[in-house]
Amino acid sequence: MYGPRIIGTILCAILIAESISRENESALMWICLALNAGAWPHIAYCLSKYSKNPYIAELHNLRADSLFCGVWIGVMGMNPLSSIAMSSMVAMNATATGGIKALKITIILQLLGLLIYYILFGIKFEQSTLITAWASLPLLTLYPMTVGLASYKLSTELHKIKSTLNRLSITDGLTGLINRRHFDQTLIEIATNSARAHQTFLAVIDIDHFKEINDTYGHPTGDSILRLLSRTLKNSMRSTDLVGRLGGDEFCVVMNYSTADQAVTILNRILMNFKEESNSLLGKPLTISIGVAGWQEDIETAIQWFAKADELLYLAKKRGRDRIEIESK
Repeated sequence: MYGPRIIGTILCAILIAESISRENESALMWICLALNAGAWPHIAYCLSKYSKNPYIAELHNLRADSLFCGVWIGVMGMNPLSSIAMSSMVAMNATATGGIKALKITIILQLLGLLIYYILFGIKFEQSTLITAWASLPLLTLYPMTVGLASYKLSTELHKIKSTLNRLSITDGLTGLINRRHFDQTLIEIATNSARAHQTFLAVIDIDHFKEINDTYGHPTGDSILRLLSRTLKNSMRSTDLVGRLGGDEFCVVMNYSTADQAVTILNRILMNFKEESNSLLGKPLTISIGVAGWQEDIETAIQWFAKADELLYLAKKRGRDRIEIESK
Protein backbone atom coordinates (compact mmCIF):
# COMPACT_ATOMS: atom_id res chain seq x y z
CA MET A 1 0.00 0.00 0.00
CA TYR A 2 3.05 2.28 -0.07
CA GLY A 3 2.45 3.78 -3.51
CA PRO A 4 -1.33 4.16 -3.18
CA ARG A 5 -0.95 5.72 0.26
CA ILE A 6 1.50 8.35 -1.06
CA ILE A 7 -0.81 9.23 -3.94
CA GLY A 8 -3.91 9.14 -1.74
CA THR A 9 -2.52 11.45 0.96
CA ILE A 10 -1.31 13.94 -1.66
CA LEU A 11 -4.69 13.98 -3.41
CA CYS A 12 -6.50 14.34 -0.08
CA ALA A 13 -4.09 17.13 0.86
CA ILE A 14 -5.28 19.09 -2.19
CA LEU A 15 -8.85 18.96 -0.87
CA ILE A 16 -7.82 19.86 2.66
CA ALA A 17 -5.56 22.69 1.50
CA GLU A 18 -8.39 24.18 -0.57
CA SER A 19 -10.57 24.24 2.54
CA ILE A 20 -8.10 25.59 5.10
CA SER A 21 -6.85 28.26 2.68
CA ARG A 22 -10.40 29.68 2.51
CA GLU A 23 -10.77 29.59 6.28
CA ASN A 24 -7.35 31.17 6.92
CA GLU A 25 -6.35 28.43 9.33
CA SER A 26 -3.24 28.77 11.51
CA ALA A 27 0.27 27.79 10.48
CA LEU A 28 0.01 24.80 12.82
CA MET A 29 -2.75 23.34 10.65
CA TRP A 30 -0.56 23.67 7.56
CA ILE A 31 2.31 21.98 9.36
CA CYS A 32 0.02 19.09 10.37
CA LEU A 33 -1.15 18.76 6.79
CA ALA A 34 2.42 18.72 5.50
CA LEU A 35 3.40 16.04 8.00
CA ASN A 36 0.36 13.91 7.20
CA ALA A 37 0.91 14.13 3.43
CA GLY A 38 4.71 14.13 3.41
CA ALA A 39 5.78 11.97 6.33
CA TRP A 40 2.97 9.59 7.25
CA PRO A 41 3.13 7.34 4.13
CA HIS A 42 6.83 6.68 4.75
CA ILE A 43 6.30 6.09 8.47
CA ALA A 44 3.48 3.63 7.70
CA TYR A 45 5.71 1.85 5.18
CA CYS A 46 8.50 1.41 7.74
CA LEU A 47 6.05 0.19 10.39
CA SER A 48 4.83 -2.53 8.02
CA LYS A 49 8.21 -3.43 6.56
CA TYR A 50 9.94 -3.99 9.88
CA SER A 51 7.00 -5.61 11.64
CA LYS A 52 6.98 -9.31 12.50
CA ASN A 53 3.53 -9.44 10.91
CA PRO A 54 3.37 -6.89 8.03
CA TYR A 55 -0.29 -7.63 7.29
CA ILE A 56 -1.42 -6.83 10.83
CA ALA A 57 0.81 -3.75 10.84
CA GLU A 58 -0.81 -2.55 7.62
CA LEU A 59 -4.27 -3.02 9.11
CA HIS A 60 -3.19 -0.76 11.97
CA ASN A 61 -1.90 1.77 9.43
CA LEU A 62 -5.28 1.75 7.68
CA ARG A 63 -6.96 2.41 11.00
CA ALA A 64 -4.67 5.40 11.50
CA ASP A 65 -5.63 6.58 7.98
CA SER A 66 -9.29 6.38 9.01
CA LEU A 67 -8.74 8.32 12.21
CA PHE A 68 -6.79 11.03 10.37
CA CYS A 69 -9.54 11.16 7.76
CA GLY A 70 -12.17 11.87 10.41
CA VAL A 71 -10.05 14.66 11.89
CA TRP A 72 -9.52 16.29 8.48
CA ILE A 73 -13.25 16.07 7.73
CA GLY A 74 -13.71 18.14 10.87
CA VAL A 75 -11.04 20.59 9.71
CA MET A 76 -12.91 20.99 6.39
CA GLY A 77 -16.10 21.81 8.29
CA MET A 78 -17.77 18.64 7.01
CA ASN A 79 -17.80 20.10 3.52
CA PRO A 80 -20.20 17.62 1.82
CA LEU A 81 -18.31 16.99 -1.41
CA SER A 82 -14.82 16.96 0.11
CA SER A 83 -15.90 14.86 3.09
CA ILE A 84 -17.69 12.22 1.04
CA ALA A 85 -14.87 12.02 -1.51
CA MET A 86 -12.16 11.57 1.09
CA SER A 87 -14.18 9.28 3.38
CA SER A 88 -15.19 6.96 0.54
CA MET A 89 -11.63 6.65 -0.80
CA VAL A 90 -10.27 5.74 2.65
CA ALA A 91 -13.13 3.28 3.13
CA MET A 92 -12.44 1.72 -0.29
CA ASN A 93 -8.81 1.24 0.65
CA ALA A 94 -9.69 -0.41 3.95
CA THR A 95 -12.31 -2.69 2.36
CA ALA A 96 -9.91 -3.82 -0.36
CA THR A 97 -7.42 -4.87 2.32
CA GLY A 98 -9.55 -6.18 5.18
CA GLY A 99 -13.06 -6.74 3.83
CA ILE A 100 -16.36 -5.86 5.55
CA LYS A 101 -14.83 -6.01 9.01
CA ALA A 102 -12.24 -3.39 8.05
CA LEU A 103 -14.99 -1.25 6.48
CA LYS A 104 -16.95 -1.22 9.75
CA ILE A 105 -13.83 -0.30 11.70
CA THR A 106 -12.87 2.51 9.30
CA ILE A 107 -16.35 4.07 9.58
CA ILE A 108 -16.17 3.98 13.39
CA LEU A 109 -12.66 5.48 13.40
CA GLN A 110 -13.63 8.23 10.97
CA LEU A 111 -16.51 9.17 13.24
CA LEU A 112 -14.16 9.03 16.24
CA GLY A 113 -11.67 11.34 14.53
CA LEU A 114 -14.47 13.75 13.68
CA LEU A 115 -15.69 13.65 17.29
CA ILE A 116 -12.21 14.34 18.65
CA TYR A 117 -11.84 17.41 16.42
CA TYR A 118 -15.32 18.62 17.39
CA ILE A 119 -14.56 18.31 21.10
CA LEU A 120 -11.23 20.13 20.79
CA PHE A 121 -12.03 22.85 18.28
CA GLY A 122 -15.70 22.72 17.36
CA ILE A 123 -16.88 22.58 13.76
CA LYS A 124 -17.71 25.47 11.48
CA PHE A 125 -19.79 23.91 8.74
CA GLU A 126 -18.84 24.67 5.15
CA GLN A 127 -20.63 24.32 1.83
CA SER A 128 -19.11 22.89 -1.32
CA THR A 129 -18.06 25.33 -4.00
CA LEU A 130 -17.05 25.02 -7.63
CA ILE A 131 -13.43 25.11 -6.52
CA THR A 132 -14.16 22.24 -4.13
CA ALA A 133 -15.59 20.22 -7.00
CA TRP A 134 -12.48 20.76 -9.12
CA ALA A 135 -10.22 19.96 -6.16
CA SER A 136 -12.13 16.70 -5.63
CA LEU A 137 -11.72 15.47 -9.20
CA PRO A 138 -8.11 14.20 -8.89
CA LEU A 139 -9.01 12.15 -5.80
CA LEU A 140 -12.18 10.75 -7.36
CA THR A 141 -10.46 9.76 -10.62
CA LEU A 142 -6.78 9.08 -10.03
CA TYR A 143 -6.97 7.30 -6.70
CA PRO A 144 -9.44 4.53 -7.73
CA MET A 145 -7.22 3.85 -10.75
CA THR A 146 -4.19 3.63 -8.45
CA VAL A 147 -5.93 1.17 -6.13
CA GLY A 148 -7.17 -0.82 -9.12
CA LEU A 149 -3.67 -1.05 -10.54
CA ALA A 150 -2.27 -2.14 -7.17
CA SER A 151 -5.04 -4.77 -6.86
CA TYR A 152 -4.30 -6.04 -10.36
CA LYS A 153 -0.60 -6.33 -9.56
CA LEU A 154 -1.41 -8.20 -6.36
CA SER A 155 -3.82 -10.58 -8.10
CA THR A 156 -1.18 -11.29 -10.76
CA GLU A 157 1.40 -12.12 -8.10
CA LEU A 158 -1.09 -14.34 -6.28
CA HIS A 159 -1.86 -16.15 -9.54
CA LYS A 160 1.85 -16.79 -10.07
CA ILE A 161 2.21 -18.08 -6.52
CA LYS A 162 -0.84 -20.31 -6.91
CA SER A 163 0.50 -21.70 -10.19
CA THR A 164 3.85 -22.40 -8.56
CA LEU A 165 2.22 -24.16 -5.60
CA ASN A 166 0.03 -26.23 -7.92
CA ARG A 167 3.09 -27.23 -9.93
CA LEU A 168 5.03 -28.15 -6.79
CA SER A 169 2.10 -30.21 -5.46
CA ILE A 170 2.25 -32.53 -8.49
CA THR A 171 6.02 -32.54 -9.01
CA ASP A 172 8.72 -34.78 -7.57
CA GLY A 173 11.27 -32.49 -5.92
CA LEU A 174 14.37 -34.46 -6.91
CA THR A 175 13.69 -35.22 -10.57
CA GLY A 176 11.12 -32.66 -11.66
CA LEU A 177 8.85 -35.44 -12.93
CA ILE A 178 5.24 -35.71 -11.82
CA ASN A 179 4.89 -37.38 -8.42
CA ARG A 180 3.12 -40.59 -7.39
CA ARG A 181 -0.13 -38.92 -6.33
CA HIS A 182 -0.60 -37.06 -9.60
CA PHE A 183 0.48 -40.06 -11.65
CA ASP A 184 -2.10 -42.25 -9.90
CA GLN A 185 -4.83 -39.69 -10.54
CA THR A 186 -3.91 -39.51 -14.23
CA LEU A 187 -3.84 -43.30 -14.52
CA ILE A 188 -7.33 -43.49 -13.03
CA GLU A 189 -8.58 -40.96 -15.56
CA ILE A 190 -7.11 -43.01 -18.41
CA ALA A 191 -8.52 -46.26 -17.02
CA THR A 192 -12.04 -44.82 -16.87
CA ASN A 193 -11.83 -43.85 -20.55
CA SER A 194 -11.97 -47.25 -22.21
CA ALA A 195 -11.37 -45.91 -25.72
CA ARG A 196 -8.16 -44.20 -24.61
CA ALA A 197 -7.03 -47.06 -22.35
CA HIS A 198 -7.15 -49.57 -25.21
CA GLN A 199 -4.53 -47.48 -27.02
CA THR A 200 -2.25 -47.08 -24.01
CA PHE A 201 0.67 -49.02 -22.53
CA LEU A 202 1.84 -48.71 -18.93
CA ALA A 203 5.53 -49.28 -18.15
CA VAL A 204 7.06 -49.61 -14.67
CA ILE A 205 10.84 -49.04 -14.63
CA ASP A 206 13.36 -49.88 -11.94
CA ILE A 207 17.15 -49.33 -11.80
CA ASP A 208 18.98 -52.63 -11.37
CA HIS A 209 21.06 -53.00 -8.18
CA PHE A 210 20.36 -49.40 -7.14
CA LYS A 211 21.02 -50.15 -3.45
CA GLU A 212 24.55 -51.22 -4.36
CA ILE A 213 25.05 -47.91 -6.17
CA ASN A 214 24.05 -46.01 -3.04
CA ASP A 215 26.22 -48.20 -0.82
CA THR A 216 29.25 -47.93 -3.11
CA TYR A 217 29.13 -44.34 -4.31
CA GLY A 218 26.93 -42.65 -1.70
CA HIS A 219 23.47 -41.15 -1.80
CA PRO A 220 24.48 -37.92 -3.64
CA THR A 221 25.68 -40.08 -6.54
CA GLY A 222 22.51 -42.13 -6.25
CA ASP A 223 20.46 -38.93 -6.55
CA SER A 224 22.48 -37.99 -9.64
CA ILE A 225 21.62 -41.37 -11.17
CA LEU A 226 17.92 -40.82 -10.47
CA ARG A 227 18.07 -37.40 -12.12
CA LEU A 228 19.97 -38.94 -15.04
CA LEU A 229 17.28 -41.56 -15.60
CA SER A 230 14.55 -38.93 -15.36
CA ARG A 231 16.29 -36.88 -18.09
CA THR A 232 16.76 -39.99 -20.21
CA LEU A 233 13.06 -40.79 -19.91
CA LYS A 234 11.93 -37.26 -20.74
CA ASN A 235 14.29 -36.99 -23.70
CA SER A 236 13.34 -40.41 -25.07
CA MET A 237 9.56 -40.24 -24.75
CA ARG A 238 7.11 -38.59 -27.09
CA SER A 239 5.30 -35.38 -26.20
CA THR A 240 2.05 -37.34 -25.79
CA ASP A 241 3.57 -39.71 -23.20
CA LEU A 242 3.57 -39.26 -19.44
CA VAL A 243 6.58 -39.83 -17.18
CA GLY A 244 6.52 -39.94 -13.38
CA ARG A 245 8.56 -41.03 -10.40
CA LEU A 246 6.77 -43.41 -8.06
CA GLY A 247 9.39 -43.26 -5.32
CA GLY A 248 12.90 -44.57 -4.67
CA ASP A 249 14.35 -45.82 -7.95
CA GLU A 250 11.00 -46.75 -9.46
CA PHE A 251 9.60 -44.79 -12.38
CA CYS A 252 6.48 -45.12 -14.46
CA VAL A 253 5.62 -44.26 -18.05
CA VAL A 254 2.28 -44.05 -19.83
CA MET A 255 2.57 -44.37 -23.61
CA ASN A 256 -0.59 -42.97 -25.15
CA TYR A 257 -1.97 -43.93 -28.54
CA SER A 258 0.68 -46.59 -29.00
CA THR A 259 1.06 -50.12 -30.34
CA ALA A 260 3.10 -52.87 -28.66
CA ASP A 261 5.84 -52.52 -31.27
CA GLN A 262 6.03 -48.76 -30.79
CA ALA A 263 6.19 -49.19 -26.99
CA VAL A 264 9.03 -51.70 -27.22
CA THR A 265 10.96 -49.50 -29.66
CA ILE A 266 10.72 -46.51 -27.32
CA LEU A 267 11.69 -48.52 -24.23
CA ASN A 268 14.64 -50.20 -25.97
CA ARG A 269 15.89 -46.74 -26.84
CA ILE A 270 15.67 -45.82 -23.16
CA LEU A 271 17.62 -48.96 -22.17
CA MET A 272 20.46 -48.08 -24.55
CA ASN A 273 20.52 -44.35 -23.79
CA PHE A 274 20.65 -44.93 -20.04
CA LYS A 275 23.56 -47.36 -20.39
CA GLU A 276 25.54 -44.83 -22.43
CA GLU A 277 24.81 -41.86 -20.20
CA SER A 278 25.41 -43.70 -16.92
CA ASN A 279 28.71 -44.99 -18.32
CA SER A 280 29.75 -41.38 -18.93
CA LEU A 281 28.81 -40.48 -15.35
CA LEU A 282 30.19 -43.48 -13.40
CA GLY A 283 32.62 -45.06 -15.81
CA LYS A 284 30.44 -48.14 -16.07
CA PRO A 285 27.03 -48.74 -17.65
CA LEU A 286 23.97 -49.17 -15.48
CA THR A 287 20.91 -51.13 -16.48
CA ILE A 288 17.20 -50.96 -15.89
CA SER A 289 14.38 -53.49 -15.91
CA ILE A 290 10.98 -52.70 -17.37
CA GLY A 291 7.56 -54.28 -17.08
CA VAL A 292 4.97 -53.21 -19.65
CA ALA A 293 1.26 -53.93 -19.63
CA GLY A 294 -1.33 -53.02 -22.19
CA TRP A 295 -4.95 -52.56 -21.20
CA GLN A 296 -6.73 -55.93 -21.22
CA GLU A 297 -10.42 -56.81 -21.13
CA ASP A 298 -10.03 -58.50 -17.75
CA ILE A 299 -8.56 -55.32 -16.19
CA GLU A 300 -11.20 -53.25 -14.43
CA THR A 301 -9.25 -50.63 -12.49
CA ALA A 302 -6.05 -48.58 -12.62
CA ILE A 303 -4.82 -50.51 -9.57
CA GLN A 304 -5.12 -53.83 -11.43
CA TRP A 305 -3.40 -52.32 -14.46
CA PHE A 306 -0.47 -51.09 -12.40
CA ALA A 307 -0.24 -54.42 -10.55
CA LYS A 308 0.07 -56.22 -13.88
CA ALA A 309 2.91 -53.95 -15.06
CA ASP A 310 4.61 -54.30 -11.68
CA GLU A 311 4.32 -58.09 -11.92
CA LEU A 312 6.02 -57.97 -15.32
CA LEU A 313 8.77 -55.76 -13.90
CA TYR A 314 9.65 -58.41 -11.30
CA LEU A 315 9.53 -61.05 -14.02
CA ALA A 316 12.13 -59.03 -15.94
CA LYS A 317 14.34 -58.95 -12.84
CA LYS A 318 13.84 -62.67 -12.25
CA ARG A 319 14.90 -63.41 -15.83
CA GLY A 320 18.21 -61.58 -15.50
CA ARG A 321 17.45 -57.83 -15.46
CA ASP A 322 18.42 -55.36 -18.20
CA ARG A 323 15.38 -56.36 -20.21
CA ILE A 324 11.77 -55.59 -21.08
CA GLU A 325 8.87 -57.90 -20.26
CA ILE A 326 5.69 -56.94 -22.07
CA GLU A 327 2.18 -58.32 -22.14
CA SER A 328 0.39 -56.93 -25.14
CA LYS A 329 -3.33 -56.78 -25.77
